[in-house]
This record gives sequence, structure tokens and C-alpha cells, in this order.
Amino acid sequence: MSHHSGALSGMDKGFLIYESPETPMHVAALLKFGSRDLASGPEALDLDRLRTFISKRLDGIPRYRQRIEHRPLSEHPIWVDDDHFDIEYHLRHTALPHPGDSASLNRLIARLIEQPLDLKRPLWEIWTIEGLDEGGFAMLFKIHHCMVDGAGGMHLLFSLLSPSSEVESESGSDWAARPPRSRLALLNEEFDERASRSLKVANLIGEAIFHPRQTLRRARASARDIGQAVGGALMPHSGSPLNGPLGRHRRIDRLTFTLESVKSVGKATGSTINDVMLAVVTGGLRKYLKQDEASSRKLSLRVCLPVNRRPETDNFERANCVSALFADLPVGEADPLSCLSYIQDQTEVLKNSGAARGTEMLVEFNNLLSADWLTRLGMQAASSLEPFNLIVTNIRGPSAPLYLLGSRLSEIVPFVPLMPNQRLGIAIASYCNQVTLGLSGDWEGVANLEELRTYLDDAHDDLQAAISPPCSAAVSFRQNGISHEHSARP
Repeated sequence: MSHHSGALSGMDKGFLIYESPETPMHVAALLKFGSRDLASGPEALDLDRLRTFISKRLDGIPRYRQRIEHRPLSEHPIWVDDDHFDIEYHLRHTALPHPGDSASLNRLIARLIEQPLDLKRPLWEIWTIEGLDEGGFAMLFKIHHCMVDGAGGMHLLFSLLSPSSEVESESGSDWAARPPRSRLALLNEEFDERASRSLKVANLIGEAIFHPRQTLRRARASARDIGQAVGGALMPHSGSPLNGPLGRHRRIDRLTFTLESVKSVGKATGSTINDVMLAVVTGGLRKYLKQDEASSRKLSLRVCLPVNRRPETDNFERANCVSALFADLPVGEADPLSCLSYIQDQTEVLKNSGAARGTEMLVEFNNLLSADWLTRLGMQAASSLEPFNLIVTNIRGPSAPLYLLGSRLSEIVPFVPLMPNQRLGIAIASYCNQVTLGLSGDWEGVANLEELRTYLDDAHDDLQAAISPPCSAAVSFRQNGISHEHSARP
């Protein structure tokens, strides 16, 4: 993947605009490693060896040695090589206090995640963590959302880790920053880019003049798709304790299911993995919000579902290539199979609608105009209307094990940044034979995150029980032949 200095897309820039002390816009992932092949002694990790290894791997992903600079006229952010890049700043080391249990690890991760990245440096950190009571070690990746989306994050793992436990011969990096460009060069680039955008607009106008019928037909289809996208995004949600002002501090929690248990529900009900996990989230939130059937039969929570829009052949030049769908979680529905059926019907309609394509076209239109005002307008609309209660993102990870210098990766736990007025975010990732949920909560607004984790576990068990014989509901549940590998790839 070759990254040259260039301008950020409208979507990438949007994540910089969203950045604030209360809403740091980095994604994160906890990676746990089971074995200690990287140890230089009985206890300590060999950090020098790790720095040398990662420095060499960064040669293939130059973006991670670049920082943000702003163009002279438009102040548009662009990537430039960081001539003061220091791997020791970005690769950091810490350890858990004894006994190093799971709760201690959660508290440490929350404190690391709540700290904003330095916007004057390359926008990432990796923390190595020792002292885990279960042995092995962990690494916490923090990467700004303007650099990477969910699929891009998984691609980064493939760039840094190996599918083989064999340790390759290691050599250092001979990278050197390119000389900074002059103000005149930056001005020329800006004028060239504006000319290129003007040419695209002129071509579109010319096509409309010479092929009016095709243009009108395409315009109608586009308007329909954009209408579906905007309609979904601008419909206000019902209020909930999950929404309100954010502080600067976070809580995190995590839980893991076997992939086989999730697939078994999907197989019994003709549902995708994504549908099953949304039903687990719905059941957990129902109990967490203490909804009784009498008061909540019609209550639902609106979720934003990021959808990966990268073609299979994508080379990951673009940092973010996602769209979004908006769905209602029926937290008022007590029966787990009825809840899953409702979600399945809804996601099927969403996939067949033009909403995801409509969102994508709005992003392309924003890129064509290169207009910050459009991004800020969207921010203000989202802030005032609050069109959804929380984000639930599902990232498909590798199905075969990965290794870091011979140490096997045992678990991937993803975390999403919290958006304004949204106190909870849920990220889901599959890896090998497991599915893991990372829960991010505002410290004050979601004080009992452990309780939610327990309820999510219960909701998973409820679905398992519902499909187990002699439950006739599972047999009569509609079969629609959908593959468990969800095509929209949220």
C-alpha cells in the first residue's frame, strides 16, 4: 500500500472536525497474545526487538509516519512526512498492578482510550501491556478515525502480523522523511486540485446537456437513494439514558462468544451473524434499560450500522470507505426469536434499499465540492436532531490465527469512539472461532457497564435456549436462505 502526501477526503476530514476533548475520534483495539516468544527474559518483553520489527513494517504503510499539515489558502488538511518521527513516542509500554486481573485491564484500557492523540504528530499509538494474570501480554492500538475504518484496521493487522508462527529474519528500517514542500509547491497543488474538481463538474454538466434522458434517469435514481439515506438519518430517535452530555472519561468492558454458538442460532433461524449479534445487543439493552413489557412494547432504540463499501479488490488507499444504515432495535420485545425475526426483516429491507448508496453519494458530492460547510452542516443536524441512540459496528476479522514474532494472537477486542450525546458504543469483531464485543461508555453516563456485559451474556444464552429442542418456535421460524456471511459487511 503506497501512501503519498495528499489531501484528506471529506469523510476523513469530518472525523478531525468532530474531534474535541469530550469526543476524541480515535478507534482502538485490544490485542491479546497468549505466548511469550517476545520475552527477553523470564518476565520482560523485548521492546527493542519489537520497535525494530514495527519500524520495518511501517515501510509498507507510510501513512503511519505522516502528520497533518494545512494548505495555505483553504486550510484543507493534508498528509506530509513527519521529519521528527520517533518510534519510541508511538510504541509505549506499561504493566498492570498485581494481580493483573480482567477488571484491572479494563480500567487501564479505559484510561488509555480516553486520552486524545496529539494532532501535531502521526495519529496513532501502540501500548504494550504486561502483568496479565493469565500470562502472555496485550497491545492496545489507538488510531485516529481519519486514518482508518474497521476494514482498514483489520488490513493493518495483516500488515503488521504474520499468518505463520515462523519468525522471519529481522532487519531495521532505513526510512527517511522526504524534504518538506515549499509554500509555492503547496499552492500549486491546491490550484491543480481545484482545477481537477472544476473539470469533473464541467464534464457532469456536459453529459447532462448531451445525454439529457440518461442523466434524468440517473438523477431520479440518485435522488431516491439520497432521499432514503437522508430520511433514515434525520428521523429523531426516542430519548434514552444512553444519550446525554459526555465527560472526558471512559469505562470499557468486553465479552466473547464462540463463533459456533452464534452460527448455530443463524443456522436455526436463517439469520446472518450480524442479525444474531444485533439481537444479542437488543436483548442485553432491554434488560439494562429495565424495560418491562407493559411500558415498552413499542419502544425501540435507533442504531447506526456502519457498512463497509470497499470493493473486494480495494487497495486501502482510502482511509475511510464506509456508509451507514439506520435500524430500530425492538427493546420492547421480550421474546428473543421474535426480536431476531424483526431485526432480520428490517436489515433485509435496508440491504435492498438505496440508503447505503445514497450516503455514499452524499460523501462523493462533499468530496467534489471539498466543502467544510457541508460536513459542519451534517454535524449540526446530527447534534440537534440526534438521529440515533448509539453506534453498533461489526467487523469481520481473519478466520485463521495471526502471529507477532512467533507469539499467537488469541483475541481481538474493538472499540468505537463515542459521538456527541451518545454515551455508549458497541463494536463487534470476529477472529478465528470467536466473536468479541468491545463496550465503550461515558464514565458518568454509563456507570454500570459491567451490568450491561452480564445482560448481553444472558441475551446470548436466551437465544441459545430458544433454538434448543423441544422449542417448536425454532422449527417454525422462517427460513429465507440468507447466508450467514452478511453481504453488507457492517
